[in-house]
Amino acid sequence: MKKKTGPKPTPAGGSLANRSVADRSVAGPTGQTTRNPRSSNAQLLRDHIVDRTCRLADAMIRMSSRHIQDRWKVRHTDLRLLNVLDGEEPLSVNEISRRALVDQAWVSRSLRLATGHSFGASESSSLAAVS
Repeated sequence: MKKKTGPKPTPAGGSLANRSVADRSVAGPTGQTTRNPRSSNAQLLRDHIVDRTCRLADAMIRMSSRHIQDRWKVRHTDLRLLNVLDGEEPLSVNEISRRALVDQAWVSRSLRLATGHSFGASESSSLAAVS
């Protein structure tokens, strides 16, 4: 009589190959089964992806602000104001403040300083219309 040969019994989740990395267990140094440390690290990364994305965005803003400051002597907030003033229509200080998410007093001071600089024809006319 031939001995029956077939697949070995598998744990209750199907074969080990079909289980995800997070479900696989690794035998520790004491022989106990522990979770795969690599999968737990991946889970930690997934849990904090929003925090990491915000930190990357902040780092990129800091780097670009330094570059713009060194190259054109314009602060990050002033650049935001210039982006708002890029349109053709003149805007009030209140509207500029709302669109750029900047305090109205800061907008007024920046615009007063910007009128002394030459930023090009469209920005100068917008600045003159605002002040």
